[in-house]
Amino acid sequence: MVVVLLLPLNPMRILDRDAAPIYRCLADQLREVSMALDTRDQQRAIHALDTLRGLGPDLSRMHQSLNGAQEVVSLAPARWRRREDVERFAGATLYLERVIEHCRGVARRSAMALEYQERVPAALCAGVGGLADAVELLRREHRSARHVGKTQQKIADAVEAAGRARAQGLDEFGEAVVTQLRTAASDLLRATGADPTTANRAVRASIKRGEDSERGGA
Repeated sequence: MVVVLLLPLNPMRILDRDAAPIYRCLADQLREVSMALDTRDQQRAIHALDTLRGLGPDLSRMHQSLNGAQEVVSLAPARWRRREDVERFAGATLYLERVIEHCRGVARRSAMALEYQERVPAALCAGVGGLADAVELLRREHRSARHVGKTQQKIADAVEAAGRARAQGLDEFGEAVVTQLRTAASDLLRATGADPTTANRAVRASIKRGEDSERGGA
């Protein structure tokens, strides 16, 4: 207790250190799924799914760091000003875990789409890859306590690409990929601080923009 009060750790530095492997893995595996769809490599998608399933130990470590950070900002006067940052991180963590689960679904449905030789428009690959970009950007913006507007725009771009793919025509598992991507995007928006209604409305609007742009072009 005395050590915590006199020599408090920088809570955000510790949190970022332990969250970094999770953000990096999630972004990397989404890009693997995007490439798997682009090259029609089912085994690549399955490997990405297996890797995402292996995030349990990293998530446990991050939770331990979060508990420690919350204790530090509660007890150490020198770190009181970081309370808001730590609580924002805690809120984002809740939704990040849900995003990981949805992205496992993206990988699983992508593997099924490839197994059944479904059509895979380039826009669907772009949507999955765009979500990876948004994950990376969210980590950078949270780490530097910057406004998350760029992350939100990246999410919108990814969902809009999925909307274009839907308008171009998808089969059963391709549609399921879009559904999982939409849900992941909504929770990623909530990780930026958006409320559920705003996040869901933004995702619906982005999907519609993508569909309308494709149909208008056609």
